[in-house]
Amino acid sequence: MATADSLTIKYDGDVTTISLLQAKKSKCGDTLAAQRWYWGNATREMIDIVMHQKPEGSFCIRDCSDGRDFTMTLKVREENRYIRIHCINGKCGFNTESLEFNKVVDLVDDHQDCALTEYNPDLNVPLSKPICRVVSLGIMDPTLPVDETYTRLYFALKCHIEGVQADFSRIALAYNHFTWRKKTMENYIRKLQKKYRYIDNLEEKFTKYVKEMEIARPAVANWVRDRYLETMDRCEEDDIRYLQPYLKATADQVASFLGLYMEQTETMERDVLHAMDVVREWIAIGLDQGIKFRAMAQMCIDTAALVQREDVTLSHLLLDTPLYWDAMAWLSVNKSKEVADKQIYTLMAKNDPNIPKDGIFLIRPSGSDAKLFVLSISCGGKVHHCYIEYRTKAKYGEVKVGFAFKDTDTYVASLTDFVRFYSRVPLKDHNPLLTCTLAYPVFTGYNALRYV
Repeated sequence: MATADSLTIKYDGDVTTISLLQAKKSKCGDTLAAQRWYWGNATREMIDIVMHQKPEGSFCIRDCSDGRDFTMTLKVREENRYIRIHCINGKCGFNTESLEFNKVVDLVDDHQDCALTEYNPDLNVPLSKPICRVVSLGIMDPTLPVDETYTRLYFALKCHIEGVQADFSRIALAYNHFTWRKKTMENYIRKLQKKYRYIDNLEEKFTKYVKEMEIARPAVANWVRDRYLETMDRCEEDDIRYLQPYLKATADQVASFLGLYMEQTETMERDVLHAMDVVREWIAIGLDQGIKFRAMAQMCIDTAALVQREDVTLSHLLLDTPLYWDAMAWLSVNKSKEVADKQIYTLMAKNDPNIPKDGIFLIRPSGSDAKLFVLSISCGGKVHHCYIEYRTKAKYGEVKVGFAFKDTDTYVASLTDFVRFYSRVPLKDHNPLLTCTLAYPVFTGYNALRYV
């Protein structure tokens, strides 16, 4: 579990606490504490146990004993190699002569696909397999607020996994759509080119036929000569040669659009692969924390099915809307309306310019109906409580399913998407009195999932 400067992690069948303080103090440690392959002040003996029998290319990073630099442990030909990462005046690198990076994270990212041979010819493997710490959610941390329970962390983790799965499904669907459009254009260009070649052949045959008729014209029968003249008149009105430049221009125009589509699909292919990696990473985290594989698989299947039935415009809106908070910031496991009121009114009473009066919110289970959630939110000096339903089967004559305000028709695939959507869109469509968006989660500052 994450505190201000430490983590309680699972290690060798037990739990232990590691410090993240050095990464937070270092000028080169930006975002390092949130990386699962960073092991804080873990000892060399701990890392040796963790790296035991790991494949080549496995690596992790820990603090150096001097309190300034970091040490990378890298598996090379079944041996652990210890490589110092020098940090001097806000620059870092594997030796003091080439401090090319501003952050340790950038240094690691740069060597995920290329070996470290430029620093040491013997290190001919890339950083391909990060060895990730596993945060322990099984022990209550007495330094946390009462509502900050490990049960809440567990359900927040599930919400987050649903959210990343939904994003992957949306990106994959958009990619499939673009791929289909690209193939349609390719087929259309082939048809135009086929017509162009046909017209070209037809013109050649027609020209040959005209020459033969001119030669044979004095000797042919009158009806043949009349038919020939009719054919020539018709060709003068509809010259088949006019079709050639038209077909070519059309094919060129479609080809230019096809080029744009190909560029877009290449970009989207990278996005799809990245989103897939994110889903796999969070599934691994969920399994580490005790979520059963079958439950995880069913959760991902259900979420993907909900995205399949999502309105395309809504999907694009969600992909374009940043996610400001993870579920730890807004999810409560306390069903009490009174407790939610107290938490929100306490924040409203603070004279803090960073805390808005309207839009302070949390989401909790309903105390009266186990199938519902409740959004508790401040607006107009009051705290309002709105039911959120989760519909897995569409009503007769409808297709929409997922999470939505009760008796409304804007359904999304996960609670994470629900928060993302209403952080951008005012709630007045649900309730005319709620003119605000979701602006400030009650548990702001407890985005603990970034450490998981």
